[in-house]
This record gives sequence, structure tokens and C-alpha cells, in this order.
Amino acid sequence: MSFSTSTWPCPACAELIPANYQCCPQCLLSPDWLDLLRALDFAVRSLLLWKLDGDIGAAQYQAVVDACRQQFDRLVRQAQAGQAPPADTGLPPRCACWSCGLTCHPSAHYCPDCSAPLDNPEVRLLRYQQFLVGEVQRHEQAGRLTQNDVQKLLTQVPDQLSQLRRRLDRARFVVSSR
Repeated sequence: MSFSTSTWPCPACAELIPANYQCCPQCLLSPDWLDLLRALDFAVRSLLLWKLDGDIGAAQYQAVVDACRQQFDRLVRQAQAGQAPPADTGLPPRCACWSCGLTCHPSAHYCPDCSAPLDNPEVRLLRYQQFLVGEVQRHEQAGRLTQNDVQKLLTQVPDQLSQLRRRLDRARFVVSSR
């Protein structure tokens, strides 16, 4: 299996870096910080799609994006100050297997316990979707989204997560026995 060699801009300094969680060579943000900031960016982009689809209004979208921008700026300042990423973000750890929960080595491509893939775009999407659910709920608790908005926005997420898990189950590493 080949792993992505594409590049993405660092969310803090915009330097192009490998998409596979390398530290930023320019601002030296750790892979965990890059992952968290990318997850927040994913949430904002998902909210934009929901706004464009008419699922949330412009005023609600603006309130949520303003809060996300403040959160993003706060997180970048914490990262640049050398702090560890917060543990309570709702983003599943990138070193934890999505299937069995085992904490794996950061360079592992497959879980040594259950053979689930660990480092590919679909695993990141699964983790970012889980983060998105928490973000939407956080905005509801803050009064930026209503309970009806949340129910409408998150109706498709369980199906999307199930589909991702099924695809990832099919991508398990299978050791052939001879």
C-alpha cells in the first residue's frame, strides 16, 4: 500500500509540509498540534458546506466561525509557547487504534493487535468526523447553534462514520500464512 506523499500548508505558518504528520520545518509545530489544528479546520469547512446547503443560517455560521477563529488563534499561541496540546479536545489520539483502542507507535501503519490501518486519509477523516461531532455539540452548549440545528447537522454523521469503519475494516492488514 502506498501512503500519501501530498503536501498541505501548515495551519500555523502556511509552510508546505508532508500530509503524513511530520513536524513543520518552519515553525516546528509537533504532529499532534498540526493534527488538532487540521481537525478544527475540517470542522470549519464542514460548517461552511452546511451553510452553503442551507442547513444553518449566515448569522449562526458567522458566530460559529468567529468562535472557531478565536479557538484556533488561542491554540496556535499555546503551540508556539511550547505547551502540550489540550487533552480534552474530543479529537481521538492519532496513535490510538480506531478499532481496538490500543495505543500504537506513531510510525505504525497498522495496529499490531487487530491489524487495522492507522495512518491513512480515511482514518484521519474518521477521527476528524468524531471531532466535528464534539465541536457542533460545543457550539450548541455555547448557544451558537440550537438543538434542532445540531440534530439536522449531525443526522448523516453516524452513517458516514459507519461507512468509513466498514471501508477501514476491509483495509486491515492480512498476513498470509504459508
